[in-house]
This record gives sequence, C-alpha cells and structure tokens, in this order.
Amino acid sequence: MQEQDICTSKMCIRVDTMKLPILLPIFLFVFLLAGCPGTPGNGGTEVPPGQLPSIAGEPFYGGATAKVTIIEFSDFQCPVCIRVYPEVKKVEAAYGDNIKFVFKHFPLYEIHPYAQKAAEASECAADQGKFFEYHDALFMAGGNLGTSKLKEYAALLGLDTTQFNDCLDGGLKAAQVEKERNEAISLGVEGTPTFYINNRRYVGYLTFDQMKQAIDSALAKN
Repeated sequence: MQEQDICTSKMCIRVDTMKLPILLPIFLFVFLLAGCPGTPGNGGTEVPPGQLPSIAGEPFYGGATAKVTIIEFSDFQCPVCIRVYPEVKKVEAAYGDNIKFVFKHFPLYEIHPYAQKAAEASECAADQGKFFEYHDALFMAGGNLGTSKLKEYAALLGLDTTQFNDCLDGGLKAAQVEKERNEAISLGVEGTPTFYINNRRYVGYLTFDQMKQAIDSALAKN
C-alpha cells in the first residue's frame, strides 16, 4: 500500500494513494465543512486505558504527578503543527505543574522530507537534556529544517556539537522515532496533530480556549 499525506487548515493526514480519488472529497467535506471529529466541541473521543500511548521514559514538562496528562503526536514540518505550537505554549504558561505534557513523534515523511531527521535531531538533543528547548527551536524555525540548520540550532542552544552531529549523522535515533510512529499507527492515529488529554483523544488543530475547555473538564473529574 502506498500512502500520501494531505494537509488542510485543521490537520495533516495519511491516506492510501490508491483510494485518494475516492477519499479526497469525503476528507474535504468532513474536515473543512463539518470540522474535525474528536475536537473539544463534542467532548473528544474516549480511549480505553489499554489503548493509550506509552509515556514511560519520555521527556515531559509540567508536574510529574499532575492530574492531567497531555500527549501530542506531532511532526516538526507539519504546517498545522507549527500553527498549533503557540497555542500549546499558552497551555504550558497557564497550567504549569497542573499538567504533564508529553510530545511524541509521528513524522509524515511521505511529503514532509525533513520531518524524520528533525525528529531524530530532537532526540539527539534529549540526550543532552534539552529536548524541549530544541523542540521549541524547531517549531519556531517554521519548517526550515535542513540538516545544516538542525546542527545550527544545536550550536545556538549550547549543545556539544560533536556529540550532537555524531548522533544525527549516524542515525542513532532513527529506530526510536520509527517506533513512536509505528505506535501511533497501531493506536489508530491518522494525522497530526493528535492530542490525548487523559483518556480522551482530540484530532487536529486546537485553539488555547479549546484545550482549556478539555483540560478544565479533566481536572474537574479528578
């Protein structure tokens, strides 16, 4: 099966290219006219405990024992993910240790040729304790993610560039990124961004107010 990614203002999604002529009109209707399924307006989609993403050992910000965990499957080159990044930062500022935020990789490399290496680079930065600093730099780069730029961002953050470059050039994090991508597919994640807020899944672009509604609802239940 061959797959291709399609992006709208709400999300980027993987589709089977053989079914593309059939699926495209349906996709456009659902996501452009009806809105993304699973958004906070309809409460998201409940996810059984056994079908939640693994977060063991993943970098996070916020409180380690926070009552609300937010997991984002994302792609550093996805234009919708770049647009939602400032909204996520507002959540970080507003909730602090009241949330636990975990970022997971779902590079849509079929049409985002820099997404895979960017994801690997972020994990190379994680080895030096600066995953989220590097994560922020990548999203603020607005898609400027060539290999030379990835190394430049590492230098600007004060990373050990020899260690970072060896990690990136050697593809030492490729398997880790692919593992997270495969996990997303196995969980039925179809595009980016996709958010899990506790046991509910929200698909596509969310504003700060939409995320706040979902987070406050989850806090009220705990």
